[in-house]
Amino acid sequence: MNKETYRKVYTYNHHFMMAESFLDEQHDQEKSEYNNSTASIVFSAFAIEAYLNHIGEQIFKCWQDNLKKSLGIEAKLALICEKVKVNVNFGIEPFQSFRATFRFRNTMAHSVTESLSHQKSKHFLEIGKNSWPAAEWEKMATFEVATTVYQNANILVDLIAKNTDVETVPRHVLSEFLEV
Repeated sequence: MNKETYRKVYTYNHHFMMAESFLDEQHDQEKSEYNNSTASIVFSAFAIEAYLNHIGEQIFKCWQDNLKKSLGIEAKLALICEKVKVNVNFGIEPFQSFRATFRFRNTMAHSVTESLSHQKSKHFLEIGKNSWPAAEWEKMATFEVATTVYQNANILVDLIAKNTDVETVPRHVLSEFLEV
């Protein structure tokens, strides 16, 4: 009998690895804080969504066919957390940064040219002696914010994982090979 080989890829762990890698690089190259913070926040958001899709498929039979594409990210989180009895409170961590993280991710994924004025801007960048209007995402692209987002993403995933009967895959496991 011929055996068939399969490979299961834990995409959310790949994304967590990338987010952490960009944070680690910042310690070595301070001038790249903006780029590495941006990448780390985006990959943290990718990791959360990939994990929600991973766990959603494990706990809902209809996830692949009905729920995965029809639900937005916040609805996915709410549905999964309700199922595993995790209270979602966007006023406290790890949920507090969730909405801003996905606004950031969506802005990066669907970027447009922005015209910003001093009168209408809520955010400003201090460059030299000048203050320039800034987009919200530009103000978020800092090591401190990226670190908070990365830590909260990990805490969120761990919180959901510990409340399910689904086997937890360690962060360092990126894929598995199976023969059946």
